[in-house]
Amino acid sequence: MNAGDHHVVEPCVILPASQSDVARAAESQLPDPVAASPGSAFTGAVPSSAERESVNEWLELGSSGIHGRGGFARCAIPSGTSIIEYLGEQVSKEESTRRCVEGNPYIFTINDAWDIDGDVAWNPARFLNHSCGPNCEAQQEGDRIWLVSLCDIEAGEELTFNYGYDIGEWRDYPCGCGASNCLGFIVAEEFHEQVRVELTREIAVASTPDPEPPSSAP
Repeated sequence: MNAGDHHVVEPCVILPASQSDVARAAESQLPDPVAASPGSAFTGAVPSSAERESVNEWLELGSSGIHGRGGFARCAIPSGTSIIEYLGEQVSKEESTRRCVEGNPYIFTINDAWDIDGDVAWNPARFLNHSCGPNCEAQQEGDRIWLVSLCDIEAGEELTFNYGYDIGEWRDYPCGCGASNCLGFIVAEEFHEQVRVELTREIAVASTPDPEPPSSAP
């Protein structure tokens, strides 16, 4: 699969219902959700921290130093490799909005009428963690979403992608990814500079001493 034919997609942003777009009516029936990849060894169960579970030729799951469980390279992965498809239940915009408001962070937009909710046991891609300096990104081909390597990745390296959260509520999503360029918050890369400017301004204000009160003349 040619990664150059893809375009980048981002997860849904959790917003109050009053700020979210309401679904347009679908003109056709949605296909059944995609089943787990044929031949996948993934069982849907979360492995213990002492073991790793193979998912496909590229990916295994294990304990992450970033957060909870994570995805790791089973072997060296060349740049531009489609590592795993992001699977899930395909839902209408109206249902997607409802689930986002309830706090579901696993929803991706796929078109103007439908989204994918990846919060299902048969979607091992949901375990990949966020990083401010990711080695993968979510790319879309038609109505399918793939996690694709951005660079050559060494065996055993944790696989990450930027969750692409909107800037509206960035303070609600602290980040501890450990990347050298970690912003401290989970937000789309396009907003990194804006957040840095705001944080720098706040630090400057906090470090400015209060003015001395005027002294009284004797």
